[in-house]
Formats: sequence, structure tokens, C-alpha cells
Amino acid sequence: MNASLPVIRLRPHEGWRVRNGAPWAFSNEIVMDGSAKALVPGSLVELAAEDGAGIGIGYFNPKSLIAIRLLAKQAGTIDAAFFAEKFRHALALREHFYDKPFYRLVHAEGDGLPGLVIDRFGEVCVMQITTAGMERFTQELLSGLDAAIAPKTVILRNDTSARALEGLDSHVRVAKGEAPERVRVEENGAVYLADPQAGQKSGWYYDQRENRAFIARLAKGRRVLDAYCYSGGFSVLAAASDAQQVTGLDSSESALKLCRELKELQVPEDQSTAARQARQGSGDTAHTASESQTADRACRSSAGAQWGAT
Repeated sequence: MNASLPVIRLRPHEGWRVRNGAPWAFSNEIVMDGSAKALVPGSLVELAAEDGAGIGIGYFNPKSLIAIRLLAKQAGTIDAAFFAEKFRHALALREHFYDKPFYRLVHAEGDGLPGLVIDRFGEVCVMQITTAGMERFTQELLSGLDAAIAPKTVILRNDTSARALEGLDSHVRVAKGEAPERVRVEENGAVYLADPQAGQKSGWYYDQRENRAFIARLAKGRRVLDAYCYSGGFSVLAAASDAQQVTGLDSSESALKLCRELKELQVPEDQSTAARQARQGSGDTAHTASESQTADRACRSSAGAQWGAT
């Protein structure tokens, strides 16, 4: 056991999930005595079995149903170097699948960092912290991110409602650099715009990348209705895939404005003349035709692809 950390033990015959590799221990699975209840939310602790055998290091919140979220299986120091190594590992995985720096860099428990999401938009990273434990490591997270990829800008989008469950406030602030009003997103060969400070989530839904490509493959020559379209993720790609007509519906004028702004983007001549081509193996479609033409097709309201707000 780590003598420098408080030890919280599992109750007898409890915690089968965390014993078998799950990253959480629930409040009804641990010994919640007076000393545990006195710990400050977000405190680092060692989780141990009822016999004292160590299970891992994590952070603890006595007020949360998920009482302990594990960060490491082995005893060690949780600092900027620890997070930098986690980020490098996450980066290596993304670079295996994506050839451009537009993706979710950190996906909470999926990358061994519960309570943390980081979306990357080229030189801009949008970080969202949702737990008291990760909040206490904000500076170490920022330092680790600098060591791993050194983004020019980091925005903290700590405005999700989940933070209230951890007793945290809601705020958005620029932690590094200067935040642009819009960031460029390159995905499936198309170009979009996202609002990293006021847009939904981090400003973009990277989890819909494959779904957008799938719909685009069905769109050629067809009329497409994109309901709840947000900033046009499906609409723009459908238009680029030669849909006969594309109509997007959304209640947010600010979201639709992002799509309309796409037609103002300028791209290099070699990109403008590139032909559309299908990616081999993955079944994904890369649309490398003129980005400005694609945006115009998706956003105009005349014949062809159209963009409507309702």
C-alpha cells in the first residue's frame, strides 16, 4: 500500500466489477466510515480489498454515487509527467487512425482519465473537466498537455451540467493562448467550422464522424433532410456527395450561421481541383473537391442543395 495516501477498503464480498478491471468503485461497495466522509472531494486515495491488498490509485468523492475513479493500477505519483504519458499514449492511438489532427484526443475512462475529455482542432484543444478529482489536477493536466503536443490554444469548457453533481461551478475560460471565435474542422474530406467557446459540447460532435460518412454514401442523387442538423455536419457532406437537395432544420440560428459561413472559406488551388475518391479498406468516403463549392451547395437556398432553418 501507499503510505502517503488514505486507504479506502472494499466491503466484504463487494466490488466485483472493480476487482475485475472496471475503473469505478461505488459508494455502497466501500467502507464509508467517518475518516472517509471527512476527505475533501477529489482527494487521491488508494483503493484496497477487504484484506488490504492494493487495487489501485484514484480520486475519491464521498458525495458521489461513483465514489472512487481509478487513475492507475500501480502505486505512483500522479503529476504532470503522469498525464503527459497518458496523453502521448492517446495521441499515438489517434495518429494510427487519423492523418490530420482533428479528433477526440482524450475520451475519459476510455483513455484511463475519468472525468476528462479533450477535443483537438489542429492547434486548438478544448478541455472539459467533469469531476472534482480532475478539477484538482487542472494545472498538471495543462502542463502534461503542453509536454505531449504543445497546442497553441487551450480552452476549458467547464460548463457541463454534470459538474454540479460534483459540487463544481460552471465556467468557460481560455487557459492558454488566444481563442478564435471559430475553429476549422477537417473531417471526411470536408471542411466545417465550430464554435469552441459557445457551441454545443466542445463545439463539434466527433463521435458522428463515421455516421456522417455513411449517410454521405447514400446521398448521391437523393433529397436529404437533416433534422436537428446543428452546424451542418451531415448536410455539408451530403451536398459534397452530389445529393440532389439538402435541407437542414434546427432551432439554433447561431448553429446554422456556422454552416453559412463555410462558403467564405478559401482553399488552395490544388485542393480545389482534386477529385473525389473513396478510401480503400475502411469503406469511408473522402470528398476532396473544392471546399468552397461544397459549402455553397450545402448552404444556399436556391435550386440544388439548400439550407433551411425552422
